[in-house]
Amino acid sequence: MALKELAKNFWRKNFNLKPFEKVIIVFDNKREELARALSETAVMFKADLGLVKIYDSELPPDIEDRLVGADVVVFLTEKSYSHHPLRVKACEAGARIASLPKITSEIFKRAAQADYEKLAARTKTLADLLTGASEVKITSSLGTNFTVNIRGKEGLLDIGNFTEPGNFGNFPAGEASLAPVLEGTSGVLVVDGRKKLFGPHPLIVRVEDGRVVSVEGPGSTVLEEYFNQYGEKARLIGEFGIGSNEQAHIESIPLEAEKAMGTVHLALGNNLSFGGENDVRFHLDLIITQPTVALDGNVIIKKGKLLI
Repeated sequence: MALKELAKNFWRKNFNLKPFEKVIIVFDNKREELARALSETAVMFKADLGLVKIYDSELPPDIEDRLVGADVVVFLTEKSYSHHPLRVKACEAGARIASLPKITSEIFKRAAQADYEKLAARTKTLADLLTGASEVKITSSLGTNFTVNIRGKEGLLDIGNFTEPGNFGNFPAGEASLAPVLEGTSGVLVVDGRKKLFGPHPLIVRVEDGRVVSVEGPGSTVLEEYFNQYGEKARLIGEFGIGSNEQAHIESIPLEAEKAMGTVHLALGNNLSFGGENDVRFHLDLIITQPTVALDGNVIIKKGKLLI
């Protein structure tokens, strides 16, 4: 299906865009083709369209009023603004926001063709299971042996639905997630899903009570540099997530890879949007492929195959 037709589906199905709604598209020069397709199709819905092109990683100083006053905001940028204070403020004011960091036209085409009704049902089941459980146990043939304390936590949905005021999420979508309890979130993670970042060899991450205490492997210097830059809060486990999108490709950008069905990820850093309290300008997903996952002893993923 052509990009422009999929862009129309995006506005119709994922946003339920209405005539005269204020739409702001924030984009950079790497995503001009996609920005053009979305802007041309938004006009077809009679949207009140505004375009903001950025030339570096910082949002322009005069953008706050435009974001806070918008009905819809779409970020097509290299950097993620998911945890940016202005994004949070705009959602609190009622804006519906989709964040698509590092997106390409090809990834958008793939994501826009997912069956979001089935994805939503699958993800809700996972979120409900997380809400009702106290402990997640993750193992893998590579050596992952990790426990996540989720007692009293609510499973959250990322299903590509931006139809209600204040809705926020990523696109591609498809995960159930939460902010874990730090105490008792411990063990060894063998991270094999971020080869472009950490290199071809798995990264071994040791965690005690929600804090990374050591990193091993050729790619360990990448994490250590982040820790040096962002401080101790960057070492904290901020999120546990389960991918639920059968269209998502694991060997892609992190935004898509973490959504791949049958994978899990533990994220370091900021978790304010997951109901946590770790406020730091850093969020990095550590993806484990082919995991076996049990909730309170009940296996829901076996060697990367979703069993629900």
